[in-house]
Amino acid sequence: MANEGIEIEVYSYEDPTVKVGSIFGRQKPQSLDELNGMGGGQFNIAKNDAHLTKKPELLDSRNVCKIKVNGSVVQAFLIRDILDVPITKAGETYREVKGPGLKEWFDDADVYPKQPLKSFSPTTRFFNFASEASTWYSKYNWIDPTELGRVRDKSLIWGSAPDKWPGGAEGAKWIWVESYQSEASIVPCYFRYTVNLATSGNYAIYSAVDDHYELYVDGEFIAKSSDKSSSHVEATRVVVKLGAGSHVIAYKAKNFPTDAETPDSPAALAMAMFKVAKGGKETLIGQSGGSGWKCLAYPAEAPGWTPGEVLLALINEADARGVRSMGWLNPTFTGDLDSYNNAWSSRREWSWDVGTSYIDIITQLEDSYDI
Repeated sequence: MANEGIEIEVYSYEDPTVKVGSIFGRQKPQSLDELNGMGGGQFNIAKNDAHLTKKPELLDSRNVCKIKVNGSVVQAFLIRDILDVPITKAGETYREVKGPGLKEWFDDADVYPKQPLKSFSPTTRFFNFASEASTWYSKYNWIDPTELGRVRDKSLIWGSAPDKWPGGAEGAKWIWVESYQSEASIVPCYFRYTVNLATSGNYAIYSAVDDHYELYVDGEFIAKSSDKSSSHVEATRVVVKLGAGSHVIAYKAKNFPTDAETPDSPAALAMAMFKVAKGGKETLIGQSGGSGWKCLAYPAEAPGWTPGEVLLALINEADARGVRSMGWLNPTFTGDLDSYNNAWSSRREWSWDVGTSYIDIITQLEDSYDI
């Protein structure tokens, strides 16, 4: 008998763990399992099939069809298209039922900002050293920085406070990692400050770094000092608009060697953050020194995220937002290992526009890592 040993089971679009029934009178079942593609499947069935007449919900849109061969599932697909095709000789009509593979579920979810949506929400989502702490964060040795002394302490090696340092931030301290290696002259030091804001609004960030820095807020690059500059001499001010809630203010800092003969010293940082009122008055919110600060001292490789960590973060977020299909997934990978139980080849920085479909992200990751 043709197709002997082939079964098609149908599961509900409302809950793909709930079986609706089986398709018995089907013809020409087919499945497509594409390498790095969507995949899919299809079958034909008579339009007047008696079983379908009694149970029409079998062909509800987005029901999951599992094609089984000798009891084992070889492919699953979503019902998306049903075409009525006439059979001229028999004077009957059959239905061609087909659709994409379950990978289509990733098209149900889009990238959101990490913070709740606001009129001024970022238009890009970042996954880097300045993003929210999740599983990637624990893979690195983030430590408390060493406090050198207050910014205006003239006894420190700089001799005076940076020009344009704001009043009201006299308690800010220079911070660095005291124990350092020769790598300090080659690779950056990373600083993170986590702050919880009570209200939305404009916030001014004052920065002074010995010598060079890049400033990031919630993963987004905001500003940097001039190349080969000594930015500890004069503080710089930038204003960002932030919503209420938790935010990460982060720096990539580097101290340039004095000359070819002189070993380099660690990068040092001073920062102050103010809430800016409509009239321009600034109220201190946070500063360098004290709690909230962590530092990653001169890692040999820049910190980043694996594809597994990115995907799991996105899936969990969409599930929490109520995207049901994300809750149905059972990932076969982890943040450390791919689906073949191999370690991800590297860690990287990633970014996507808000509104990007997860299916587009999956495609990019497959092209980048052959997952």
